[in-house]
Formats: sequence, C-alpha cells, structure tokens
Amino acid sequence: MKAMTYEIYSMQPDGSGFSPVTFDSSLDLSPDWSPDGQRIVYSSYRGTDSLSLFIIAADRKGGRQSLFIETSLNQQPAWSPDGSLIAFSSTRTGDRELFLIRPDGSALKQLTENPAEDITPSWSPDSKRLAFASDRDGNFEIYVIDITSGDLVRLTENAEDDLFPAWSQNLALTD
Repeated sequence: MKAMTYEIYSMQPDGSGFSPVTFDSSLDLSPDWSPDGQRIVYSSYRGTDSLSLFIIAADRKGGRQSLFIETSLNQQPAWSPDGSLIAFSSTRTGDRELFLIRPDGSALKQLTENPAEDITPSWSPDSKRLAFASDRDGNFEIYVIDITSGDLVRLTENAEDDLFPAWSQNLALTD
C-alpha cells in the first residue's frame, strides 16, 4: 500500500505553470507566502507524529529551512504583512496556543495562554494584531490580540462556531 503524501504546488493566476514546490514522502500542509513572494512557510510531518514548521524558497532553489522540529503540533503558519514574524498555533505547552517566531527561527514568543484552543491566526494589514478563533468561552469565537500589549478583544458571540477570520486591507469594519 502506498503511503499518503500531501504536497504544496504553485501556479500562475491563469492556472498555467502548475508545479510542485515540495516533493517528498511527508504530509506538507497549510502553506503561506512571504509578503515578498520569495518564500513559503508550511507545516510538515517529517517521519514523526508531530507537525514542524519549514520555510522553502518559492522557486525551490536553496533547500528547505527548518524553523524547528519537535514533538508537538505546529500548524496554521501565517506570515506577517511586514515580513518580520510568523504566527502559528502549537500544542508545545499542552494546549493549542498562538506563538510568534521570526523567519530565521529566532525570538520564539508565546502569545496566548489559557486552557482553550487558540487556532487560525490571521494578521492585521499593519502587522500589529492577530485575529484568531478560540473556544475559551465554550464554542469557537473570533478574538483579536495586540501582539505587543497582549490586549484581547472578543469580536463575535454566536451559538455556532466562528472560525477562519480574515482582515480587510483597510482595517475598516463593515455593517
């Protein structure tokens, strides 16, 4: 029986140029482009029961850079619009929390800390805040956290789960 693999592909906006960015025996998931379009950060199972973060050049030249390899689930990486940080969800502390790391693998910082699941980080266009989903109030709602002060604001309150926040490029809220 053949092992299952997931690869990351790129293509031109018109659908042409479809080609693999990764090609290995791993499960490569959740890609996110750097703001300059030169690199891609992604999660990958690399022969372990954990998900680690990697960066690869979009043109596939220069190899793959490991941000870290460990025994936790590190997933949903999101590159900040200014290119200085990558946000991601991780089980490294037991719960699924949000962390920040520089693209060179330095300055790892835990951003959230609670017994809930904090997932799907999405950067504000000014790279100062993250929207994310959390079940800290019983079901998944959308929150925004200031990455410097840690100030937290709950944006939604619904009986159903709210997931996958996305920002408008002008930071405007609409009715």
